[in-house]
Amino acid sequence: AGGGGLALSPDGSQLAFTVRRAAARPRLFVRTLASGGVREISGTAEAVLPFWSPDGHALGFFAGGELRTVPLAGGPAAAVAPAPVPRGGAWAPDGTLLFASDPGGVIYRVAAGGGPPVAATRRGPEGAHQRPVFLPDGHRFLYSGEGRTGIFLGDLRTGTQARVRADGDAAAYAPPGYLVFEAAGSRGYGRVLAQPFDLVRGTVDGEPVLVADSVGNPGGSVGYTVSGTGLFVYQERWGRTPRLWVDREGSLRASTPDDLAWTFRLSHDGTRVAQGGFTLWVRDLRRGVALRLATPEDSAHPVLLHPVWAPDDARLAFVTSGSPGQAAQIRLVRADGAERPVGLPAPPGGGTALDWSPDGTTLLVSGSASPATEQQSLWLVDIHTRVVRPWLAVGGSISAARFSPDGRWVAYQSDETGDPEVYLRPFPGPGAPVRVSVTGGGWPTWRGDGRELFYLTPTGDLLAAAVPPSRPGRAPDVGAPRVLLRAVTHEPYPRLALIGVTPYDVSPDGQRFLLNTEGRTAPPLTLLAPWSRTVPHPAP
Repeated sequence: AGGGGLALSPDGSQLAFTVRRAAARPRLFVRTLASGGVREISGTAEAVLPFWSPDGHALGFFAGGELRTVPLAGGPAAAVAPAPVPRGGAWAPDGTLLFASDPGGVIYRVAAGGGPPVAATRRGPEGAHQRPVFLPDGHRFLYSGEGRTGIFLGDLRTGTQARVRADGDAAAYAPPGYLVFEAAGSRGYGRVLAQPFDLVRGTVDGEPVLVADSVGNPGGSVGYTVSGTGLFVYQERWGRTPRLWVDREGSLRASTPDDLAWTFRLSHDGTRVAQGGFTLWVRDLRRGVALRLATPEDSAHPVLLHPVWAPDDARLAFVTSGSPGQAAQIRLVRADGAERPVGLPAPPGGGTALDWSPDGTTLLVSGSASPATEQQSLWLVDIHTRVVRPWLAVGGSISAARFSPDGRWVAYQSDETGDPEVYLRPFPGPGAPVRVSVTGGGWPTWRGDGRELFYLTPTGDLLAAAVPPSRPGRAPDVGAPRVLLRAVTHEPYPRLALIGVTPYDVSPDGQRFLLNTEGRTAPPLTLLAPWSRTVPHPAP
C-alpha cells in the first residue's frame, strides 16, 4: 500500500488507499475497519489522491489526467473534469466537488455530474493551491500553498479567502477542534502537528502539538488522513535504504550505504555517484567516502535534486526547488567542493537540468513550453554565454532526456501520442524522431559507448535496444528492445520521469545497474483512535 494517498470515510468506518500490484499500476482499495475486509474498486487503474463523498457511498480520485468519481456499490467511473496535474480534491454535501490541478494553480469547483470548472480561489504569492478539505459546514474549506507556504481558509458562499497559518501543508480539521497539518521546512518533513482551531472564526490559537513523526509523503501524496470521528491513519516514512548494484542477469553484486537521496547520477567514469535530496553529496564508490557539495542553506532552497555531471566529471549542475514563490533554479558546483554553487540561467518559469552535452558547452534542460501550459519542452542553456533558447517542443510533455555519448542524438520520453514512449532526435537538428519503445517506455539511459539504449516499460521492467553506428544524416537502425531485468521499479514510469525520484542508472560498460530501492516494501499503516489522546506534549 501507499504512494497514492489515503482517505478515511467521514464516519471513520472505511479506509480508501492505493495498492501497487504486479502490473505496477495503482488501484484503489477500500478496507472496512470493523471487519478488516478489503476489496478492490473496479475502474480505478492509475488512481491517486482518493477522497470520499459525504455519505461514504462513492469516491473521487484522479487518473488519466482527469478528476473522476466511482460508486462503491459498483458501476463505471465517471469523468468529471480535466485535471492534468492532480493536487487533491474534496466533496461537499450539496454535491460540489473541489479539486486542485495545474495549469492554473488554483482550487476549482465543479458539480459532481460534470460541467465547466470554475475557480474557487485566487492565486497569490504563496504558489499553487492544493489539497482542499471541507470543514463540517460544507461551504468553507482548507487548502495549502505549494511548497508549504501557508494554510488558507476559503468560502464558497462569500468567495473570501484568508491565511490561517504562515506555513505548513496538507491541512485537515479534526474534532473536537484541531487543525492538523504537516510541518514546514526541511526539518519538518514527515512531522504532523495539531493546533487548536476555532471552527466558528476559522483561526488557530495556542501552540501546535506533535501527532506523529516520520510520516511518509511518497511521491508528493498525503501520507495521513483524519476522519470526522477523530480517527487518524498514517503511513511511516520509508527509511534510509541502500541502492543496489545488479548485473545484467539480475544478480546482486553490491550496495551503496544507506543514504537518504531521491535523485542520483553516476559519473561518466563510473567511480562516483552524485546524490540529491535535502543535501547534495558526491560519493566515491571506490573508497566509500562522501563529500557534501551543497545544502539548503547554501542555496536558500529546501531541496537539491537532479545532479548532472559535466563530461569531464569536474563539475555538476543541479536543481534547487521548493523556495516559497520561486521557480526551480539551476546551479553549478565543482565536484571537489572547492567553490560554492553559482547560479545558471533557466527557462522562463524555471527548469530542470537533464544532461550535459559531450563537448561541455550546453546543458539540456526541461521547462514549460509556454506560460499557459504545464507541458514540458526541451531547452538549451549555453554554459559560457549563458544564453537560454528553446530546442524541442511537441504536442505533449518531454522529460528524462539524455545526449548520446557522441552528441549526435538525444533520447527522451514523450507522451505526445497519449502514452509515454521513448524517442531519438538528431542533435542539434533538424530531423524526424525515431521511436525506440514498442508499447510504452520512459527514462532512457545510454551505455557509455552509445551502442545500447536502456529504458523502463509501463510494468517497471528494464529493456535494452541495440543502437548500431549510423552515417551522418542517417537515422540509426535501432534493434528490437529485449528485457534485461524485471520489476526494476514499482512506480509507474510516467510519474517517475516527472518527479524527483531516480529509478536507476547504468555503469559506463552497461554491465551493471544501480537501482533505487526506495518504496519497494511499503511500511504498514498505523491507526490512532482517537488520535487527540496521544498528543499530550508540545512539539519541540
